[in-house]
Amino acid sequence: MPVLSLFTMEIKPEGLGEFLNDLCEFLPIANQAKGLLSSEIFTSTDNKYKYLFVSEWESEEDIQAWLLQPDHRRLIVKSKQTYQIRHVRRRFLEIPKIK
Repeated sequence: MPVLSLFTMEIKPEGLGEFLNDLCEFLPIANQAKGLLSSEIFTSTDNKYKYLFVSEWESEEDIQAWLLQPDHRRLIVKSKQTYQIRHVRRRFLEIPKIK
């Protein structure tokens, strides 16, 4: 069953440029992740430093494998040290049809 992943991140104003550069560099790698079905990125309408990443995956195992991928781990460490203020991650499964 597909898993929907919602990830919000708030960026330090002084780190926005570096965040956007990393994002442009990293997206082609991320889009090749095993099990990734789709992904989109949004910015808040009232806070240009807040981003929402929405992705759909074949399974939770695919998400976990991506989170442990070495390039992704390095980016996580860098973002926490350089430009991230806070983040929130949530996972959702589709509700079976109710009769």
